[in-house]
Amino acid sequence: MEIALLGSTGFVGTTLLKKALAQGHQLKVLVRSPEKLGDAKDKVKIVRGDMFDFAALASLVSGVEAVISVAGPPMNGKFDVEKHARATEDLVYAMKNAKVTRLITITGAAAEVPGQKLGFKQSLLRFVLGTFVRPDVIKVKDMELKTIAASGLNWTVLRPPLIGSGKPTGNVAASEADMTGMKIDVEDIADFILSLLKTDAWDRKAPIVSSQKGN
Repeated sequence: MEIALLGSTGFVGTTLLKKALAQGHQLKVLVRSPEKLGDAKDKVKIVRGDMFDFAALASLVSGVEAVISVAGPPMNGKFDVEKHARATEDLVYAMKNAKVTRLITITGAAAEVPGQKLGFKQSLLRFVLGTFVRPDVIKVKDMELKTIAASGLNWTVLRPPLIGSGKPTGNVAASEADMTGMKIDVEDIADFILSLLKTDAWDRKAPIVSSQKGN
């Protein structure tokens, strides 16, 4: 499958890129600095730019079968909430123009799905993050989810809590009701993202995902 990937040089994106190539997918990636792709640079189609450049987004999604975005606002320092929200609007618009309907992306476990009640653990996490840690991140993630949910695209938005590394379990718990764990390994979330290309089980849904030990 030919996939457009945003966030390919980030923490999740680096792992996702390697796994997607290993599975035989063809990738178009949006990057400002292709050298950050390392050995993968010669194995993908490169579109230079970033998610705030509409022309680059349009070029990225042209001719692909699905779009995966693991890009997001920085977890440290200030950023422009409205600018990031507009980038999601631009991505949706570019996909519609290109007649690409499948979108898979990630947000955070505390983000709200329009019309859906948060679980108790989610509510507690949202209160802590929104009050004491990063209210700007909560705000932009809510705005992004609202845009995607109303887009008419065939979307899946994963809502992980903390994403870590070094402890993959090969199993992912996914629930719309509430958080079932506090962490997901980057290997597990990358595998789960790619599995969504083969199933409609989570179409137009925003599951909370975490790593879980096997039975």
